[in-house]
Amino acid sequence: MVPPPHHAPRGKLVGKPFAPDVVLLLESSDGATLGFYQRAAEKQKRERWRCEEPLGDVDLKLVASKQIPDWKTGTAIEIPLDDWSATGASFNQKTPGKATITLTKKDAEHFRVEGSIEVASTDGSWDVKGPFEGDYCPMKGIARETPEPLAGVPWSMDAFASAKLPKTPITAILDGNPAHIAHTTFRHRKYLDKDVTELAFFEDAPPDPCSERPRGGWLTNYGADGHITSRDGAKFRDDSFAILLTDEPKAGATVSGLNNGSKTDTKQIVDVNLEMFEKDGYRSGAYDQYFSATVAIDAIDEKSVEGRIYAAVPDSGKSMIVGEFTAVRCPALP
Repeated sequence: MVPPPHHAPRGKLVGKPFAPDVVLLLESSDGATLGFYQRAAEKQKRERWRCEEPLGDVDLKLVASKQIPDWKTGTAIEIPLDDWSATGASFNQKTPGKATITLTKKDAEHFRVEGSIEVASTDGSWDVKGPFEGDYCPMKGIARETPEPLAGVPWSMDAFASAKLPKTPITAILDGNPAHIAHTTFRHRKYLDKDVTELAFFEDAPPDPCSERPRGGWLTNYGADGHITSRDGAKFRDDSFAILLTDEPKAGATVSGLNNGSKTDTKQIVDVNLEMFEKDGYRSGAYDQYFSATVAIDAIDEKSVEGRIYAAVPDSGKSMIVGEFTAVRCPALP
């Protein structure tokens, strides 16, 4: 996970010598930003994983604050210096000049970017030029403005009638991408100090049939020499949906919930949330706000639960899950 050395141009930034040693082209749901980071003295530099911004030990940085929807290779892109943020430049300061960037390589398989940049201000205080190599961090998510129906069911944030739940194999759209649901669990757990029943839908089979649903984020500890001494996070990466019910339903029951910003009904379903992990192995994302969901329980015993579901959230990919499921009953989690 530790990235290969980054090569970056040299020059002046806001009148100061600038020799960045980390280059990142980071994509997000809003576009992409290109950043150049000069870390502190060699003995203080922290280890970092690919696609990890070197926050906390940066002397100077130059980041394109304007989101570019598509950084194409082989095409020169000009960005005024007013659309760049730089250490030492005041927020409202106008700096006449521009930066010209040409990407020559974006390798999504090996997470590498190459190109050249020329930054120049009219007063000479910004003067950075040369080739660069660094981390390319693509998003696997796809924004969907008008999503196509899934299993004949259109995406909607309106209340979903239980009579419309289809008897078709379960399928999903996760972060805008079609997804096969490989495994489902049913268990009791705590959520915001409430006792809830969790239905969790995994895109890939987890290591154990009752593995806890992984959540993103990392807690990293460093030694005095900057080396990583410990790193705590998800034990495995697996995109997933979770539907949190207020109570355990009985066979034949139908429960529903809604929170679309203008109407809220969470008496039966507390929440629906989506967890996503990027391919770079470091970044992750979640959606946990508005939702529409309906669940029918067709059969339930001490080992498994059978039912049908519709759930949707208004993330940028208009994620949703529809169809019949069989869930493994798992021990409760604290």
